[in-house]
Amino acid sequence: MSTNAAYFLKAGAKIRILFHIFQMFSEVFFHSAFSKEGFQKETSPKQKK
Repeated sequence: MSTNAAYFLKAGAKIRILFHIFQMFSEVFFHSAFSKEGFQKETSPKQKK
């Protein structure tokens, strides 16, 4: 039982780490995408003037 419990704990930790990395990656991706759109919207009127 102890080996199985340790195996499940390790698997759960790996899943949590992978989920955390995926969550951070998605947040950074969406943040960069939205910041690029906002940056283009802010700079485009200045270029027209």
